[in-house]
Amino acid sequence: MNQDNNLSKVQQLLSSRIIYQLEYKDTAENFLADVALWKHHVTIEKEAVNRYISWLKEEVDKKTETIVGEGHRKSYDKAALLIAALAETLVSHGLINSKDTLLDHYKQVHSRKTAFKRECDALK
Repeated sequence: MNQDNNLSKVQQLLSSRIIYQLEYKDTAENFLADVALWKHHVTIEKEAVNRYISWLKEEVDKKTETIVGEGHRKSYDKAALLIAALAETLVSHGLINSKDTLLDHYKQVHSRKTAFKRECDALK
């Protein structure tokens, strides 16, 4: 969904977790090449993009609330990574001005969770 072709720190971290979860047997470079090839050949209509982005926002909200709201400290980094990836996607589509905007929103929502705020700051 991210329209940016440069691989950010967040995208690298997310890619490595996806590769692990999918048990991808080839190299990370080949995985990223496969994703780039897919992005080159597949066009998603604007209406579908809007639906996917709405769905992603809901899923990130649910996942963050489950992880941070219920105090699963060992997974705060996962929630922060999802938020940062969503933020980069929103920025690439011109829906927000800065990745920090969304990260700061979640830090404010969970203002009493200093470990979570640290994880968010690490991805700025």
